Formats: sequence, C-alpha cells, structure tokens
Amino acid sequence: TSVTVGVLYRPPSGNINEALNELSDLLNELPNKTYIMGDFNINLLDQNSTTVQLYEEIIFGKGYFPLISTPTHEKPGCKPSCIDNIITNNVDNVIMSGTLNDRIGHHAPVFQVFSNILESSTDNLKHEQHYDFCQSNVEQFIDVLSLKLNSKAIDNFSVFHDTYKECIEKVFKLETPRRYKRPVLNNPWI
Repeated sequence: TSVTVGVLYRPPSGNINEALNELSDLLNELPNKTYIMGDFNINLLDQNSTTVQLYEEIIFGKGYFPLISTPTHEKPGCKPSCIDNIITNNVDNVIMSGTLNDRIGHHAPVFQVFSNILESSTDNLKHEQHYDFCQSNVEQFIDVLSLKLNSKAIDNFSVFHDTYKECIEKVFKLETPRRYKRPVLNNPWI
C-alpha cells in the first residue's frame, strides 16, 4: 500500500486565513494514509486562540489528527509553544510520535513511527527486509540520535539530516537482508 508524506511551512508573517483555506483545500485532495509534517506556526498550546480553534476545526473535520502535543519551540524570553507538528489521517497505524530533546535552533525535532502492512499480489514473490524497526531498535535509535545531537553542534538542516540518516543506518539496517517467502505483515517505517 502507498503512503503520502508531505512537508509544510507557514511563515509566521503570512496571511493565516489564506493559509488555512489552502490547507483545507489540500486536505480535501489528499488520499488516505497521508502524513504532513512541518512548522505550521500555529501554537496548539494556546487553546483560547480563535486561529487554533479554526485550525483544529479544519483538520479534525477532514479526518486528520495532530501527533505532537508538547512544546516544540522555545525561544529565550518567550513562552514555549507547539508550532511544529505532524498531522495524519492514518492515526490507527501510528506506533509512536514525539519530540527529541535536542533543538535545531529554537525548534525541537519531531518524529513519528507508523506501521505499514505490505501486501503481495503473488504468493511466489520473495520479500527482502533490509531494516528492522522492532520496538527495541526504535528505542535504541532515539537514544543514539539524542546522544549524537547532544555531542555536536547542529547549525543547519543538512547536518541534522546526515546525522539522522547515519543513525537510521547504524541502528535499523540489517547486515544481511532477511528473505521471506511471505510478505512481512508488520513493517513500521519512520
């Protein structure tokens, strides 16, 4: 089965009503099993905000749910906020989501792990598994990534991306792919 993943950035100075209308139109067009992540610049911790209420009305109304509910942005002299998020219309397959303690600038990296069932159209097809996303590896990945992020300065997204990818390869990649005659029924992906 296919999965749709997207990244969104809404500048804080942009027109919020226009952005929410575009988001609503976009969510109408996207298929099931969609995940959208990014900096929405809408503080979900401010429950008195009419913008937050309108945003939640739109995403919930379209069958999407935010996966992050803790502060993701902290700036000296400002109140912590939850402006970075991942929304999905496939919440039943989410195994875990959260933020990492290290920060890229003032933002905490957000992540999610979901389960995707692979389907096969033929029984004779052999399947190879190159990565093992079992629960213990996910926990080890979080520890290894946190240690790496705490041990060196991350001053741009490329460095973060390379560090993230390196940790995925180190923790999840199998030295020798596993081969199966039947499809792997539970194969979580990050």
